Amino acid sequence: MLKLYYTPLSVNSRRVWVAPLEKQIAFEPLPLT
Repeated sequence: MLKLYYTPLSVNSRRVWVAPLEKQIAFEPLPLT
């Protein structure tokens, strides 16, 4: 499973988040604080 490290306010993180959703790839979102 892929791990996606992201910051909630980042536009680029949102773009990366959409890619596995569109391709139906399982991933684990991990927020950075």
